[in-house]
Amino acid sequence: MAHLFEDAVTASVPMLAALPGVAGAHHEDREVVLVQLAGASPTAVQVALDAFWRERLGDVAPDVISTWDDADEDED
Repeated sequence: MAHLFEDAVTASVPMLAALPGVAGAHHEDREVVLVQLAGASPTAVQVALDAFWRERLGDVAPDVISTWDDADEDED
């Protein structure tokens, strides 16, 4: 059985590589994407990746999104 998030992990690679200030992105392992920064801040990449995953997980695993939202509220 394919990993539940395999398509999203694979799709995240070109999205990350296209971000301003990112020199490249490489799908290293099932759930590992290596990102080489060339001026982008880690925070900017994190924000972009978080938005990317929220959009995709809404269809695949909405319960994960609600868990993230609960964690965000706990941090405030």
